[in-house]
Amino acid sequence: MKKLLLAASACALMAGAAAAEDVKLGILIGFTGPIESLTSHMANAAEAAMAEVNASGKAKNTYTSVRGDSTCTDAAAATAAAERMITAEGVKGIIGATARV
Repeated sequence: MKKLLLAASACALMAGAAAAEDVKLGILIGFTGPIESLTSHMANAAEAAMAEVNASGKAKNTYTSVRGDSTCTDAAAATAAAERMITAEGVKGIIGATARV
Protein backbone atom coordinates (compact mmCIF):
# COMPACT_ATOMS: atom_id res chain seq x y z
CA MET A 1 0.00 0.00 0.00
CA LYS A 2 2.84 2.38 0.85
CA LYS A 3 4.44 1.82 -2.57
CA LEU A 4 1.11 2.48 -4.27
CA LEU A 5 0.73 5.79 -2.44
CA LEU A 6 4.31 6.80 -3.29
CA ALA A 7 3.77 5.91 -6.94
CA ALA A 8 0.50 7.85 -7.05
CA SER A 9 2.13 10.86 -5.39
CA ALA A 10 5.02 10.80 -7.85
CA CYS A 11 2.61 10.63 -10.80
CA ALA A 12 0.60 13.53 -9.42
CA LEU A 13 3.72 15.66 -8.97
CA MET A 14 4.93 14.88 -12.47
CA ALA A 15 1.51 15.63 -13.94
CA GLY A 16 1.41 18.94 -12.08
CA ALA A 17 4.78 19.95 -13.46
CA ALA A 18 3.72 18.98 -16.97
CA ALA A 19 0.48 20.95 -16.65
CA ALA A 20 2.27 24.29 -16.11
CA GLU A 21 1.72 26.39 -19.20
CA ASP A 22 1.34 29.85 -20.60
CA VAL A 23 -2.32 30.79 -20.18
CA LYS A 24 -3.80 33.46 -22.42
CA LEU A 25 -6.63 35.54 -21.00
CA GLY A 26 -8.76 37.68 -23.28
CA ILE A 27 -9.61 41.27 -22.42
CA LEU A 28 -12.82 41.99 -24.31
CA ILE A 29 -13.88 45.58 -23.71
CA GLY A 30 -14.94 48.62 -25.74
CA PHE A 31 -11.64 49.99 -27.01
CA THR A 32 -13.74 51.91 -29.52
CA GLY A 33 -17.16 53.36 -28.81
CA PRO A 34 -18.74 55.47 -26.09
CA ILE A 35 -16.40 54.54 -23.22
CA GLU A 36 -13.09 54.22 -25.08
CA SER A 37 -11.50 56.87 -22.83
CA LEU A 38 -11.87 54.46 -19.88
CA THR A 39 -11.03 51.11 -21.39
CA SER A 40 -7.29 51.50 -21.90
CA HIS A 41 -6.97 52.03 -18.15
CA MET A 42 -9.19 49.02 -17.48
CA ALA A 43 -7.10 46.81 -19.75
CA ASN A 44 -3.89 48.10 -18.18
CA ALA A 45 -5.27 47.22 -14.73
CA ALA A 46 -6.09 43.66 -15.83
CA GLU A 47 -2.63 43.29 -17.38
CA ALA A 48 -1.00 44.70 -14.22
CA ALA A 49 -2.82 42.07 -12.17
CA MET A 50 -1.52 39.34 -14.49
CA ALA A 51 2.01 40.75 -14.24
CA GLU A 52 1.79 40.79 -10.44
CA VAL A 53 0.66 37.16 -10.35
CA ASN A 54 3.46 36.20 -12.75
CA ALA A 55 6.06 38.10 -10.73
CA SER A 56 4.99 36.48 -7.46
CA GLY A 57 6.19 33.09 -8.65
CA LYS A 58 3.32 31.47 -6.76
CA ALA A 59 1.19 30.64 -9.77
CA LYS A 60 1.65 27.36 -11.59
CA ASN A 61 1.05 29.09 -14.94
CA THR A 62 2.24 32.25 -16.65
CA TYR A 63 -0.54 34.60 -17.73
CA THR A 64 -0.58 36.78 -20.85
CA SER A 65 -3.31 38.91 -22.35
CA VAL A 66 -4.99 39.14 -25.71
CA ARG A 67 -7.07 42.26 -26.36
CA GLY A 68 -10.35 42.33 -28.25
CA ASP A 69 -12.74 45.18 -29.00
CA SER A 70 -16.40 44.77 -28.04
CA THR A 71 -17.20 48.33 -29.27
CA CYS A 72 -19.87 48.55 -26.53
CA THR A 73 -22.52 48.98 -29.22
CA ASP A 74 -22.14 46.20 -31.80
CA ALA A 75 -23.03 42.71 -30.63
CA ALA A 76 -21.75 41.13 -33.85
CA ALA A 77 -18.33 42.77 -33.43
CA ALA A 78 -18.13 41.63 -29.81
CA THR A 79 -19.11 38.09 -30.78
CA ALA A 80 -16.56 38.01 -33.60
CA ALA A 81 -13.83 39.29 -31.29
CA ALA A 82 -14.66 36.66 -28.64
CA GLU A 83 -14.72 33.88 -31.23
CA ARG A 84 -11.35 35.02 -32.63
CA MET A 85 -9.86 35.03 -29.14
CA ILE A 86 -11.03 31.49 -28.49
CA THR A 87 -10.35 29.89 -31.86
CA ALA A 88 -7.36 31.78 -33.27
CA GLU A 89 -5.67 33.02 -30.09
CA GLY A 90 -6.46 30.09 -27.79
CA VAL A 91 -7.55 32.09 -24.76
CA LYS A 92 -8.65 30.12 -21.70
CA GLY A 93 -10.88 32.84 -20.24
CA ILE A 94 -12.26 36.26 -21.13
CA ILE A 95 -12.36 39.37 -18.94
CA GLY A 96 -15.14 41.78 -19.89
CA ALA A 97 -17.27 43.15 -21.34
CA THR A 98 -17.69 46.69 -20.16
CA ALA A 99 -21.19 47.51 -21.37
CA ARG A 100 -24.40 45.84 -22.44
CA VAL A 101 -24.83 45.55 -26.15
